[in-house]
Amino acid sequence: PVPGMARALGAKKAQRLAYYENIPAQVLFDMSQLMNAALALGMSTQMHQQCEIIIKELSSVISESEKILYTPIPISYTRHTSRTLTLWLLTLPFSLWGVLGLATIPAIFMLGWLMLGVDEIGIEIEEPFCILPVRPLCDMAEREIVGGMAQALRAE
Repeated sequence: PVPGMARALGAKKAQRLAYYENIPAQVLFDMSQLMNAALALGMSTQMHQQCEIIIKELSSVISESEKILYTPIPISYTRHTSRTLTLWLLTLPFSLWGVLGLATIPAIFMLGWLMLGVDEIGIEIEEPFCILPVRPLCDMAEREIVGGMAQALRAE
């Protein structure tokens, strides 16, 4: 199973979910089934509708995230931009030497550091899931969901 899934759901449910190809979609389906069962057991219609709206919003977020995750960035694009930047940085001192003289050296150093940093940021933006702090976000969502469910159960 996915690490952490057993902690949140229990070993038996985590093992069951591990067999599905699209685990997030199955979790949403299970959530919807639970809401329908809760409605049959006496959950208010208004609360059920609000829960279904949240499930639909989660589905939309998952769909958009999967589009980002599975849309490939051509490797040639990344290579081309890096090579172009490198070539530009290598030829820039020749064009600046007449204007700046010895100040060209620190100017090229700073400009190179800045431009290569921007290039690296661009590469990271192309693959956002490698750098996003997903684990803390999931832990926070888990705390909020468990807290909200506990509060809802106390209210009834």
